[in-house]
Amino acid sequence: MRQPEAVEKYADNHSWVNTLATSLISITAVSLIFVTTSTTILTSVPVDVKSLCGGMLNTAFQIGSGVALAISAATTEVVDIEKGHDIAQQYATGLWCSTGIAGLGLIIGILAVRRKGIGPNDRMGESVTF
Repeated sequence: MRQPEAVEKYADNHSWVNTLATSLISITAVSLIFVTTSTTILTSVPVDVKSLCGGMLNTAFQIGSGVALAISAATTEVVDIEKGHDIAQQYATGLWCSTGIAGLGLIIGILAVRRKGIGPNDRMGESVTF
């Protein structure tokens, strides 16, 4: 049975290892950041501004995604494209750069909300100051 052309072309690069690892790490980090920040924000503000805060958080995530993509593209340009590396190496660099940005965001998110109350007893109407 003949292997697909893509497998033959990149058989020595193991690009699936980079794709799987970076996808799992990035998706986990962004999910944890979103859940943590949205829970903290929504338990910290009065009821009449909760929808505003949710919209601001979604907007921040959308803008952040564009900025992260621009940083990853610029990094890949400098590290790989200008040096003439192959396309598989360029993808690996871009994916790991995005993963590093997501990991950095996760660390910042955890440090920023570690002392905020997000349990059931913290939802009694008192707002938590930032």
